[in-house]
Amino acid sequence: MTTVKKEKAKLWKPTSQLMLAEVPSSYYKREDIGSMETYDWLDYLNTQNLLVANASLFKHAPLPKLWLDLEKSMSHQRTYVAVLHASGKKLDAKVRQACWIAKIMKLAGYKCLVRPLGSEDASCDFWIHLCSSDVHSLEMTTSRKLTFLPPQSLKQRNPITLEFWESQLEAILKESHSIPSNLQSIMAAESKSKFTVGLRVEVVDKRRLSHVRPAIVETVVGGRLKLLYEGDSLEDFWCSDESQWLHPVGWAKSVNHALIAKGTYHERCEEKVKLEDDAPFDLFQTHPFHSKQDSFKEGMKLEVIDPLNLKEICAATICQVLKDGYIVIRVDSYEDDKPTNRFCFHITNFNLFYVGFCEENGITINPPYGYKKGNFRWTNYLKNTHSKPVTKDMIQREEHPHDFVIGMKLEAVDLMNPYLICVATVVNVIGRLLRIRFDGWGEAYDHWTDCQSPDIYPLGYCEMIGYPLTGPPLHEQCTSSGKPSRKRSISPMVYKKDQKSIKNEKLLPVRKKLLRKGMHLNTIKKTENDSPELPKSLQKLDLIEETNSSTGKNFKMDLKSSILADKEKEKAYNPFKKVENRIDSKEDEFEGNKREVAAIKLDYPSVTEKCNGTVTIEEASSKEFIIPQIPGNITSISAYRNVTPSKWGLNEVCKFLEVNGINYCNTALRSQNITGEKLLKLSQNEIKTLTGNKLGPTLKFSGILKVLVKIGEYEKAIQKTS
Repeated sequence: MTTVKKEKAKLWKPTSQLMLAEVPSSYYKREDIGSMETYDWLDYLNTQNLLVANASLFKHAPLPKLWLDLEKSMSHQRTYVAVLHASGKKLDAKVRQACWIAKIMKLAGYKCLVRPLGSEDASCDFWIHLCSSDVHSLEMTTSRKLTFLPPQSLKQRNPITLEFWESQLEAILKESHSIPSNLQSIMAAESKSKFTVGLRVEVVDKRRLSHVRPAIVETVVGGRLKLLYEGDSLEDFWCSDESQWLHPVGWAKSVNHALIAKGTYHERCEEKVKLEDDAPFDLFQTHPFHSKQDSFKEGMKLEVIDPLNLKEICAATICQVLKDGYIVIRVDSYEDDKPTNRFCFHITNFNLFYVGFCEENGITINPPYGYKKGNFRWTNYLKNTHSKPVTKDMIQREEHPHDFVIGMKLEAVDLMNPYLICVATVVNVIGRLLRIRFDGWGEAYDHWTDCQSPDIYPLGYCEMIGYPLTGPPLHEQCTSSGKPSRKRSISPMVYKKDQKSIKNEKLLPVRKKLLRKGMHLNTIKKTENDSPELPKSLQKLDLIEETNSSTGKNFKMDLKSSILADKEKEKAYNPFKKVENRIDSKEDEFEGNKREVAAIKLDYPSVTEKCNGTVTIEEASSKEFIIPQIPGNITSISAYRNVTPSKWGLNEVCKFLEVNGINYCNTALRSQNITGEKLLKLSQNEIKTLTGNKLGPTLKFSGILKVLVKIGEYEKAIQKTS
């Protein structure tokens, strides 16, 4: 066997029309997922106890059948691909598109472990995204006449002749299986959403889940949509294009659901007038005929996954039966029977269960308000409430066999922060019901979901569509019990005030919202003493006429007033900004930023709600402070010379956090009486406690606080020189 000499590249065409070159080459690069920071699965993929959900299990994800066929073919036939070498390594211009043959050893979601031809062990194995532009079928290499080039590491181990490589390649091309030649184009087409930017839809109001509002599709990333509520450019909502909360224009009127919109919108929906930018009906999911549709009646009891606390399955009551199989339910776990505790589902929705489902499957149901968890019995509750149950035959659901098992890794949307797609693990499987745990977070943050939910994806999905994947926290966030160190009254994501603390303190009478930009509610309590606060900039907004389509009654309401200080929060979340993976970022992280700060002067008005539904704003006397809105980038701290955070009281601290999109820890701030001086001295652990150990809010809180600390230091320096 002769040794290949190290000399200038000599290009040579074998009879198969493949190009083979014998020149030194750098090894394959790992798939480049762009400039944005995102979680890399590589560390997990290199572990021995690898357990990943196959891409074929996700029926809503691109090409599940193709992945199933690929899995089957690998079981009885060798499957090879051509992988491009790293580019930009000063290769000869003639061989810049050099590649080499590699055998697929293992699949993990959309990623695969490959072994270069000529390697006899796992020492040269590496992971790559199978939908990457660096991966080609063997057929494609022939048509594109790519240059075949053995990696330098293989040549050093196996200094063999060109003739030997040619014979190996010829044999593989004739006898082996490969991926489809147009895989990338197929995946691109399958990953593309049926929705386009600018279409109008109706979607649940994230502040009042019992209502829907018209919204415009602003961003489409794969199957994920960012919607802007019509008439409100700062209020956005992220969801899947197959979400249960998404409906066509006119849906609310057609089923008699509560709708919040301008009067002109109501009129054209009643007249069934369609505009060019209204999303067509065929873009939305349809529901199969349900033979028991007429069996659902008001007052009946059932079990449901709580939309505000997704780790719990709760007792619930049907409050209203709408048209076309839709029902409005109220979760009985909450004390108050308010519209904000009501949610609309179709009777075929996978979040609904018959009475007794939890008991049959060993799940501890979250009981109605006033009942102890673990001691609840349906028979007694039905008797005490004089109610009838939703029975098993009324919940017509196909048994969907699947191969999800406990321990499988996947990518899942945090529905309490629906702009986040996170690293997750299946921790329980009951029929088609999966319990998902976000890696690095305790059981208090778990989600129950269906095996066909459009909010779970195979490993590698985010990389494929170019969306940042949120990884587990780098530091321990939870206690050993798996629960947050700070107790919460309802949900890890729903910051609802403790009833006693509300009575003892004159707190803002609004339910604490879900974590930043997730589904959250903001309702006004009708009391004389409790008055939520609103920025001065919102006091002169015009009232718009709205109609509740379920009652037909007209009322006037200022949507922007109901938003309160959130109107001045940061601009809508952009998933393409760098995702921060470290909590303890560098002290100089905010130095050198380039965007001017937006400073907002706030004095403190109060809001009262009259019995006719009209919201009015009354100005209250208060000392005026400048409350800054911290953007992603700033020019210099000197722009804040008139900001005096050390002089802030509790109200100013709460207002500062609200203006900057942190609306979920007012209760904790007030219970600890966090003034501006205390805020500037908060440690990282204290921030984690205030945010309930949630990674995203902790990162955001830490980031703006570091800027505020610098402002405080600048303030002291100015005082010394004056």
